[in-house]
Amino acid sequence: MKPPSIEHIDFLRSAIVDTHTHELVGDGLLVGKRLDGRTLMQPRKIQVEQLAIPGSVVVSLGNTIVFVPISSDIVLPNVEHPTEGVFTFSVEFSPMCSLNYEPGKASEVEQEISYAIEKIYKDSGIIDVESLCIVSRKHVGIWFVFQCRANWHFVMNSYYNVA
Repeated sequence: MKPPSIEHIDFLRSAIVDTHTHELVGDGLLVGKRLDGRTLMQPRKIQVEQLAIPGSVVVSLGNTIVFVPISSDIVLPNVEHPTEGVFTFSVEFSPMCSLNYEPGKASEVEQEISYAIEKIYKDSGIIDVESLCIVSRKHVGIWFVFQCRANWHFVMNSYYNVA
């Protein structure tokens, strides 16, 4: 059987990662163990905690912690889809996750993860964007919709589980 490759793990190619870390992760993968001691197929424990702020949760996946506030506004709809609301996703890594991330403009990894999350939700039909349409003042031809945002803030990213 061919040993697993570690070439696809981005943080291992970073100039910041030292040789010891590279060897530690590589050796662990070769023997079927992760840095946190789990086997390659063993899942992390997941917890979801609803906060006092409406629409906000903290999700813990192992020692990776994500704060997700969901916000919304009432806006005019897209001209091409006047009966559909809008739901967008964004991802931001805290500098506590990795030395590679700084607040401000989204990195390529943050953009890729945002796109992947948005695609999963849109393609699956989990969110019914037509239900975000407000049929207000319909008699005068003016429609309004909800524009919702889920901003995923990765607060802690232990053992490089995300990026």
